[in-house]
Amino acid sequence: MFKSSRFLLGFATLLGASTAFAAPVELGLASAYNLVSFGDFKSNSNSIGGNVAVAGDFSANGFALNGKSLVVGGDLAYRNGSIAGNAYVGGTRSTKGMSINGQWLDGASPLDFTALAQQMGKLSSGLAGLGATGSSQSQWGGLHLAGTQSAVEVFQLTASDFTGNGWSNLSNLAYGSTLIFNIGGSHLTLSNGMLGGLSGYNVLLNFYEAESITFAGIALDASILAPHATVKGGNGTIGGNVVAADWQAQLTLLGTRSFQGTEVAAYGVPEPIQPERPDLAPQLTLPGEAAAEVPEPSQLALFGVGLAMLCLATRRRKLAA
Repeated sequence: MFKSSRFLLGFATLLGASTAFAAPVELGLASAYNLVSFGDFKSNSNSIGGNVAVAGDFSANGFALNGKSLVVGGDLAYRNGSIAGNAYVGGTRSTKGMSINGQWLDGASPLDFTALAQQMGKLSSGLAGLGATGSSQSQWGGLHLAGTQSAVEVFQLTASDFTGNGWSNLSNLAYGSTLIFNIGGSHLTLSNGMLGGLSGYNVLLNFYEAESITFAGIALDASILAPHATVKGGNGTIGGNVVAADWQAQLTLLGTRSFQGTEVAAYGVPEPIQPERPDLAPQLTLPGEAAAEVPEPSQLALFGVGLAMLCLATRRRKLAA
């Protein structure tokens, strides 16, 4: 009996150790927004398909915001555009020739931008430290990326991989896998032909060092994590979430997909950030419903082991009596 108990205890310890070295990589509260800018927003004659959160000032002309929620911490200057849902503005509102289908909201901010910026910064630096699983090679004017048919692939790239090549291709990837591209460099430009063909994967481009990123004529079916960068450029589309320090781009954000959290070995979990006003945050459940907290599989396994150990201990006491 003692051996059985010791075995179960050891098994539980191993399970606990495994969870300590693997954790989900996810954008947390930022995943509910098509765009999060920790600075300002300046753009004209374009559209964003999902929710938008801007810590500073929002300035747009001829723009269409098609999400359910707009959060602006500073002032709003909006000309000749539309807002499909509700809008919170912490500062002053200046509007002309624009329409809103929802309501103007005031009061306390729905988001703690400072805390969220810190969390996204930790996420970005944490991902940058992951070891590469995929390989890259510059050849014949292109960037060749090869995976290992794993559920999660990590590529380590630099700005020179994009400035020195005009196109890219990917190979040896498992369809539907998560691809994390850690891209180093302070100032980067991604132009037409780079990182295409990503529609069958769950993709995050992590610009962990970037101060500025210029997208030119790109079509990225990916999410962007660039918490310290000003995003510029135009004539292109981005399908996933974008987290940036400042937005000055003329790009269309489709809002067609969000980066899906996935467990990655050797990654630590940043502390989650909660909205200051859950009533104004994008609703992920129906009104009046509370989202049930689902235990992780590892938690369920540990619970089962603990229950088995309790039953063994109870039986042992009965036999001894």
